[in-house]
This record gives sequence, C-alpha cells and structure tokens, in this order.
Amino acid sequence: LLSVRDTVIAHALATDAVGGEIRRALEQRISLPLDDPNPFLQIVDGLARERVDRPPGSELAQELYITLLLLQVWRLLRLDLINHGRAPQGIAERFVALAHHHMRDHWPIARYAATLQVSRERLGSAVQRSTGLSPQAYLHQVLVREACELLTNTDMTVGQIAFRLGFTDAGYFNRFFRARTGQTPGRYRRRFLQHQSAKDASYAAWP
Repeated sequence: LLSVRDTVIAHALATDAVGGEIRRALEQRISLPLDDPNPFLQIVDGLARERVDRPPGSELAQELYITLLLLQVWRLLRLDLINHGRAPQGIAERFVALAHHHMRDHWPIARYAATLQVSRERLGSAVQRSTGLSPQAYLHQVLVREACELLTNTDMTVGQIAFRLGFTDAGYFNRFFRARTGQTPGRYRRRFLQHQSAKDASYAAWP
C-alpha cells in the first residue's frame, strides 16, 4: 500500500497531453483487476530501495518512479475503457487512446465513431466535455504536438517529419502546421534552436 501526497503527484506529472490525461484519470475512483502485478511490483520495489539506500540523485529517482507508477495506472485504466467503456467519459478516453494510436493514419471522425460504436454526435459531445475540443481539433492538436517534438528533438528534415506523421505532401504539412501555430515548421525549429543557444550562452556567463 503506497500513500502519495497530491503535491508529489502534481510534481511527478508532465504538463503535456499525457500528463493531463493522467490527472483527469486520477480524479475518479479507480477499481480495476490486476492480471499482471509485476510492472507495479518492480516500480514499487525500486522506489522502496531508493527511499532506504538514499544514493546520489535519490529524490529525482523517487519522483521518476512515482511518474512510472502513475503511468502504469493510466495504461491499465485506458485498456479497461477501450474494452468496456460506455459512459461519456469512457467514450472520450477511448477516443483519446485511438487518436494517439492512429493519428498518423488520418482517420476521418466517422471512422473513430464507427470503431467506438457511437454516433458522430455522441462522440463529439463526449470529447468536447472531456477535452474542451472537438474530435477534429483534438486530432490536429495531437499531430501538432508530435510535430513540435520531432522538430525540436530530432535531426529529421521537415519532409521526413511530414511523411512520419502521415502527410503524403510536405507542402500540405507546412500549411497545416502554419495554420495552427502561426509559423512554418522550419521557422519553428530555427526559433527553438536560437532560444536554446541563448540559454546556453547565459549559463556559460555564470561565474
């Protein structure tokens, strides 16, 4: 049995889309069967060792173990919702899971609704209540976030990123990205690199 303060949970979760989904999941009472406890046991054992041995970097390691534990809970909950969810919140969570899995396939909203066995109207209502976005807007947001991640953390060309995200036309990907961020992918990458260089220079000036 593990007791964790809310402040620790808040600090352990990232501010990205997945972190937000985990936060929403933790707001509800969760009771799920645990067919395979090993992933949880390994994490809890590792956390316990860090708390007892206190090696260098122990506080950071404990925070990361908490993050992994919350991620495992969220994965288990998502799997249950995908298989059994029928309430509006369940529909939204199942849509989110499908969206992250099929975002590169560029499914139309009608196909998501058919896969979840609900009408387009019910899907739209559930997703809007859960995320504040329409299903189409949520899909676009996921694609843009993935594009930003690839632009800032890889050396892939814009054309390669476009292909990886399921765009057959790099020009269309450029227009898609610019319409939602106000800048082209190339300019987004250049501005990020300039910002990183400025940060590095400021650190180098420290005594």
